[in-house]
Amino acid sequence: MAHGVIALVDDDSTIINLLRDLLGDEGYETFAVTGGAGVAAAIARVRPDLIVLDLWMERQDTGWAVYEALRADAATADIPVIVCSADVRALRARGAELEARGDAVIEKPFRIGDMLALVTRVLGA
Repeated sequence: MAHGVIALVDDDSTIINLLRDLLGDEGYETFAVTGGAGVAAAIARVRPDLIVLDLWMERQDTGWAVYEALRADAATADIPVIVCSADVRALRARGAELEARGDAVIEKPFRIGDMLALVTRVLGA
């Protein structure tokens, strides 16, 4: 029985495959979007329960642009986001802002248990 649908937005196939396996084993359905262009439209079509979003894809600001587009669109504004990035400086600088918006952050590399706990917490909220 599936627990929900999670969109994985990252251009790193290793991370996508890791999260697919990890979340799939926990009963989540996943779908991946590997670039910044068209992400918001793809997510609006699928309407996942959660989005796991990397910050650096094509460029340093791609993830932030995707995040802002998701929040600006009424069809996706209420979907919770976990921003998952190795850009520790950006996560720490904007983490409080993201959490105030109801979203969450996790640094790469992450512990598998920490990611699962965060997904459970965000989806349970």
